Amino acid sequence: NNWIFSTIMTCLFAVVCSQNPAVCTIRGIDLVFALDVSGSIGATNFQMIREFAEQISELLDIGLQQSLVGVILFGSGANVHFPVTQHTSDATLLPAINPNLPYSGGGTNTADALNLLRIAGQAGGDLKLRPGVSHIAIVVTDGASNSFALTMQGANSLHASGIYDQVYAVGVSGANINELNAIASSTSLVFFTSNFDNAAVTALQESVTQRLCNMVAGDPHF
Repeated sequence: NNWIFSTIMTCLFAVVCSQNPAVCTIRGIDLVFALDVSGSIGATNFQMIREFAEQISELLDIGLQQSLVGVILFGSGANVHFPVTQHTSDATLLPAINPNLPYSGGGTNTADALNLLRIAGQAGGDLKLRPGVSHIAIVVTDGASNSFALTMQGANSLHASGIYDQVYAVGVSGANINELNAIASSTSLVFFTSNFDNAAVTALQESVTQRLCNMVAGDPHF
C-alpha cells in the first residue's frame, strides 16, 4: 500500500535504516538551520518551517558523539537561537524546534544570516561547531532579501570561508531564485516550492534528506 511504499522510499534515502523500517538516521554532522522569521512568512506558514526543520532533525542520530543541530533565526537582523551543543538528545532538541522556535516578523535580512553563519561558525564562535565532523547549513527563506548586493557579498564570503561542507538553500513562495543559487554551495542544493502545505513540506524534507545522505555516504557523484 501507499504507507509501505512511502516507508521504503524514506529508508532508501538514508545512510542507516534501523530494524524498524520507519526510522532512518544520519550520523556524524553538525547541522545549522538559518530560518527566515520575517513578516512575509506569517505565523501559520512559520509553523510549516518548524515542521520542516523538525522532520530533518528527526532523521539525525542526535548526540555528542553523533550529530548535533543549531539554529539561527533572521528577520530584520539575525541571531544564534541555540548552538549545536545546547541540545544533545532528541528529547530536548525536537521540542526546542517545534513548537518552541519563536516567530518575530520584521524584514528579510538574509545578508546578516549568512554573515552570522560564517562568523559564529568559526572556531570558538557562538554556534560551537565541532572540529572533525561535516558542517552543513540549511537556509530557508520565503522572499527576496532586503539587499540583493549584500546578500551576494555575504554568500560569497560564506563559501570562501570553507567552514561548511555544504550550504543548502530552500526557497518557498516568493523566494528569489538568483539569491538561492548564490546562497547554495551548488545549484543541486537549491530547493523551491511555491506552496506552504504538508505535502510541500514533506517533499522538501525528502529531497533535502536524500542529498544529505548522499554526502554522508560519500557518493562520488554527489
